[in-house]
Amino acid sequence: MPGAHALVKEQTETKTGLILDMEHHFISDSNGVLKTQDKAVLTKTPNKPGSYMIEIQYHVVDSRGTLADYRGDFHSFGLIKLDKGQVILRYTGEVCKT
Repeated sequence: MPGAHALVKEQTETKTGLILDMEHHFISDSNGVLKTQDKAVLTKTPNKPGSYMIEIQYHVVDSRGTLADYRGDFHSFGLIKLDKGQVILRYTGEVCKT
């Protein structure tokens, strides 16, 4: 099934929010997979409990299927409601075939 799946490997609480050590699997509709190692910074949103601004740095460490041999780095930013499991992200960066 296409989409993104995230795994939080370590979570550190800060004065302003959280830092997450993560990995993602991005799955295309043509059975391609990108695996990334990531660092996410979540900043509390004032007066909105459970809501955070989020920035994630992604580094592609493995790729398979129709995305085999792709590598690169990219970045996302947006909002996340941890208590509801909702997220809105925008992405920027380059992932290219090596």
